Amino acid sequence: MMNTVLCIGEALVDMICTDKEQSLAQGVHYIRKCGRSPTSLAIALTALGGNVINIACVGDDPFGEFIINTLKEYNVNTDYIFIDKNHYTTMAYVSIKKNASKDLHFQRGADGNIRIRDIQKIDFSKVEIFYFGSVTAFLLGDLYFTFLYLLKYAKENHKFIYFDPCYRALLFEKKKDFFIKQCLEFITKAHLIKMTLEEALLISQQHTVEDALKYFSKLVKGIMIIILENDDIMFYSPQNNTQHLVSKKQIIGIDFTGSSDSFVATLLFHISQQPVENLFTITIEQLIHFTSKDDVMNTNICTYFPTSFH
Repeated sequence: MMNTVLCIGEALVDMICTDKEQSLAQGVHYIRKCGRSPTSLAIALTALGGNVINIACVGDDPFGEFIINTLKEYNVNTDYIFIDKNHYTTMAYVSIKKNASKDLHFQRGADGNIRIRDIQKIDFSKVEIFYFGSVTAFLLGDLYFTFLYLLKYAKENHKFIYFDPCYRALLFEKKKDFFIKQCLEFITKAHLIKMTLEEALLISQQHTVEDALKYFSKLVKGIMIIILENDDIMFYSPQNNTQHLVSKKQIIGIDFTGSSDSFVATLLFHISQQPVENLFTITIEQLIHFTSKDDVMNTNICTYFPTSFH
């Protein structure tokens, strides 16, 4: 029996500048896409045949309608996409400048308004895997407290917890200490953690990946996955004091832009197929095997799906 995965967090509209090497101020042409990691993951898992509960909040406006229609197009259940009549749908504006850096502007709206009382009617007893990977969850607001509520529930009810810090300098450059503190709250309870090298160094406040691993060895009880600068992947298990470095070439078709959504979807899909009693004994070798499955190619069309699939 396949286990259900809970995805919660921002669902927003990306306005992507299609003018090459132009800043947002210079750009003229934009395309509208539905995106961000919780939404992309829900779509990818559904495409693979997984069981998903997707929780998000959008505004009562054409952009919120667009997000809901996009989810329905991919057969994602929208029963728990809440509509906020007092806030607009959250928007992100993105362009790629001449130096290949992103020009990003963020207008937060309804995404942060997922309240605890709104989700208490949902039967979480049948959810075995809790995905915490939201860019905006630590910006405070209702979503932040709902995240903490669900983390407490997952821990107390022996659920499998996945965590991704999803650090964005634009949002947390002046709030790094708070961001790190919140991440550690989740890291110490998670069974599987994925982060970039930048995030690992930031949270551990170390300067090398080796020192970062030493820092996390005292805190982490699960398995860590660190995406290195060259997109190779470091799998690390503090409990067994083992680490494996996997070349990106061994993971055919994976696109590591954004938050590695197809990579994560592939992992969680295969984890969700395991018997409940085996969820907490999954090994690094199994995770590496999962990433080399043919399903990676199927999921790849959903990686950051608004920009690559439509």
